Amino acid sequence: MGKKAYILRNLRAMAPGAVLALVLYAVALPLRRARLKRLGLVSEPWREVVLALFWAYCGAMAMVLLLPSDFDLLTVLRQGYPGPFFRQGVVNMEFFRTFKFSKLVLIANVALFLPLGFCPALLWRNRSWWGAVIMAAAVPILVENWQVLIGRYFDVDDLMLNALGVLLGRFLWHFFGKPRLHCEEE
Repeated sequence: MGKKAYILRNLRAMAPGAVLALVLYAVALPLRRARLKRLGLVSEPWREVVLALFWAYCGAMAMVLLLPSDFDLLTVLRQGYPGPFFRQGVVNMEFFRTFKFSKLVLIANVALFLPLGFCPALLWRNRSWWGAVIMAAAVPILVENWQVLIGRYFDVDDLMLNALGVLLGRFLWHFFGKPRLHCEEE
């Protein structure tokens, strides 16, 4: 599969998750606004935009990372899921094996996890470096272990690259001057 086809296939797989997450965000927004009002807080429009984009990102990533690689939402909706959801995956514990393959895969493994380091620090108060370190360790470990249960590939290099993405996202937040988009008092 060529690079363009690989990218398009993944974007097609991500789109339903992003749309579903945005719908859930829109449904939850009135409840969120009522809660903020009870607390005497106001959320700036830019914060709401970034929060909605973060929801879309999380939904898109869930579609790509937490479902079997042959899962296609449109096909599933029309015909049902053709095979067993849970099946044995492949485990690679050889360090730097992935580095021999496509640079696109290496870059994607880092870039796709940047928002997990950047957005929480941007959106929520008191997000420490330790929180980013814990997220950098926990999220890739959970994702990779889940993937081996659904017939996908557990790769030790993915653990390192995904963790690097989270930490690099947090570093970028610092690099941009620790911007904050949190709720303000009325």
